[in-house]
Amino acid sequence: AEERQRGLTTELPPAAVAPTIRTDGTVVNVQLPRTAASLSDTAVDQLACTVAVARLRQDPALGSAQVTVEQPGGRLAGRSSDDCPAGAPREPDGPAG
Repeated sequence: AEERQRGLTTELPPAAVAPTIRTDGTVVNVQLPRTAASLSDTAVDQLACTVAVARLRQDPALGSAQVTVEQPGGRLAGRSSDDCPAGAPREPDGPAG
């Protein structure tokens, strides 16, 4: 809800079935379920960057992450965390003083 108020949207459709995620060091493979619709390039970017940020938060020592999104029909898309937007500034911890 807060994201919409700031003008942020998503092209990712709701998912009835979770994707299969595999990690190997800096590489993350996201395999979408057979029932998933084909994603637009923007939706793939949004998914890949979200996964990349999550991987780097999980293991900050990695420095960067490579994400492959595998869609039904074998369509592959590879993205690097280096190509993702920096994101919104973090909120300060605790009350301002």
